[in-house]
Order: sequence, then structure tokens, then C-alpha cells
Amino acid sequence: MLSESRTTRYARDVVQQYLQWPIMIVEPPDLLRAMEQAERYRLSFWDALIVTAAQQAQALVLWTEDWNAGQRMGDVVIRNPFMPMG
Repeated sequence: MLSESRTTRYARDVVQQYLQWPIMIVEPPDLLRAMEQAERYRLSFWDALIVTAAQQAQALVLWTEDWNAGQRMGDVVIRNPFMPMG
């Protein structure tokens, strides 16, 4: 078992790594865009909001095991982390 100080250091390192990622703030126009994308791509509103945030962040890949791998939503391509790329 890890000592408390080592566990705390590890947790701090993990949080520091996550702080490198941009945080996307959802604004009211994003909600409307997500509603449009939900209809266009036949997604739930919440999934469409994730796509909207990924597009806003200029992400090229969205990793998920829940959607169709290879599907393109604007500039974002869906990839499944558990499927071979090819």
C-alpha cells in the first residue's frame, strides 16, 4: 500500500497533467448548436453538447466506445479506444 504522502504526490501529479487541458465553457449559443447537432447526428442532447465542446476546442478526435468509430461530425472524427485503428 502506498504511503499517504506518496499517494498525495501521485494525485497532485495527475491533477497537474489534467490542468494542461483547455476547459471549454458552455455558453447559451452552444446549447442551441448542440440542439441542432443532436437532430443532425441523431444524438442525445448531452452527447451533442460534448461534440459541440470538442468542435469549439478544435479537437480532431473524440475518443469514445459508445459511438460509431470513424463517424465524422464536422472536423471531429469519432475513434473507439478499444478498436484497432485502420
